[in-house]
Amino acid sequence: RPQIALDGKGSPTVVWSQQVKGNFDLYSRTLDPVSNSWLKTNRLSTHPNPDIDHHLISDQEGNLWVVWQGFQGDNSDIFLRHYDGAEWSGKVRITEHSANDWEPRIAMGEQGTAHIVWDTYRNGSYDVYMRRYQNGELGPLRPIAATPRFEAHASVAIDGQNRIWIA
Repeated sequence: RPQIALDGKGSPTVVWSQQVKGNFDLYSRTLDPVSNSWLKTNRLSTHPNPDIDHHLISDQEGNLWVVWQGFQGDNSDIFLRHYDGAEWSGKVRITEHSANDWEPRIAMGEQGTAHIVWDTYRNGSYDVYMRRYQNGELGPLRPIAATPRFEAHASVAIDGQNRIWIA
């Protein structure tokens, strides 16, 4: 499930999960519009367990943000990286719980605040949680829908008044 976003120069960047030597990792590649050729491929994840189900967006300045589900132990957690036009950041671990966390989505608010939502099974049922990331700092975990019912497959958007909408 490749994802595409435009960077600050208007160049399309594609992120995908690819199996190489028995392991799924995330990769990115940008099209140079001047030469109409693809630039080098960047490997965005390197853990020996699968990294999958990514979501890629660009913010108002053209920085790229990608979140994904990675298996780095007995369960899956959510991770984040961003691209500032020159290089990709290091990996940021968004969740760290013994229950599985799945299907992350991301939206950017004002002042470079990333809002990440995902499904989790931490309470014994499928719930939706959210966490902010701003200036290298993680905000607290926030349950968005946490009842015994099935709550999953969330999406997130930020409107013109910087309000967060989660469906």
